Amino acid sequence: MSNPPMLTPAPAASSAAAATTSADVPPELRCSYRSKPCSNMRDTKVNGELHKLCPFHRRRANINQQRVHLKRRLSKQQLKEFELRYGSMSPSADEMENEMEPCAVPCGDLSLEELRILERLLSDDLDQY
Repeated sequence: MSNPPMLTPAPAASSAAAATTSADVPPELRCSYRSKPCSNMRDTKVNGELHKLCPFHRRRANINQQRVHLKRRLSKQQLKEFELRYGSMSPSADEMENEMEPCAVPCGDLSLEELRILERLLSDDLDQY
C-alpha cells in the first residue's frame, strides 16, 4: 500500500512580496483585510491595478464566496423541490389582495361578555385580575 501524496501549501505571494514587512510596505499598498491588520502587499490585477487584498486573503475570500454561492444554490434547489412536491407556500396575488382589503361594513357587534373581556385586556389597572 502506498502512502497518499502530501499536499503542500501554495506560496502566498512572490518571494519579493513575501519578504516585505509592514515597515517596508506603505499603508496604501497594504492588504485591506477587515478582521485584523495584514502587513502583506496588495495583489496586482491583470490590468496592473491593485486588488484590495493580498493573495492569501483573496484566496480565502474567494473560497468563502464559493461556499456562500453553493449554500444559496442548494437552498434554492431545495425550495424548488419542496414546492414541486408540496406546492407553493406563499399566497397568490389574489389571496394577498383579498386579505389586505378593509371591511366595508362592521364585522359584527361584540356581546356584553366580549366587551368586558376586551376592557380588562386593554385596562392599565392590573388589580382587576
